[in-house]
Formats: sequence, C-alpha cells, structure tokens
Amino acid sequence: MGDSAEATLAIWRFIFDIDWLARVKAIFLSLDHPLLLSLKAPRRLNFLVREGLWVRLIDLAAALIARGYATDGTIVIEVTDEFCP
Repeated sequence: MGDSAEATLAIWRFIFDIDWLARVKAIFLSLDHPLLLSLKAPRRLNFLVREGLWVRLIDLAAALIARGYATDGTIVIEVTDEFCP
C-alpha cells in the first residue's frame, strides 16, 4: 500500500515487472483502487466483486469472548488502535 495513488501504482508496476511471476493475486481491493482505474484492459484481470464489511471493534475483549473457538487452548493477541484506544 502506497501513501498516494502514484506510490501505489509504482508498487504494482514493480510487481508486474518481475518476469518470473505467472500470476499475481490481490484480495480486498476497493472498486476505486488505483490499479483498477489505471489499466487499459481491466477485464483481463478477471476481477471479481464480492461484498464485504469492515468494522472497527470498540469493545474488543467482549467481541473475542463472545466468539466460539475450536479448542480450549490459549492465544494472545496484541492490538494497537490509536484512533480508538
């Protein structure tokens, strides 16, 4: 991810210039992503649109406790969110 559309396109150009890659897979790109808007033939990407929802958990502890898990083991997750500490 670049900090501007130009930087993002430069990253993608670098990836596409690697000649030993047979396929590049990118997931979770927005419909207005600079890559999709900069191509002459975007249909060649075989771009698939799927719906999704991104959320910001406010009460992370409650969300993790409410979730079911397949094991009784222990897991440690460290989360840092400057916007919603």
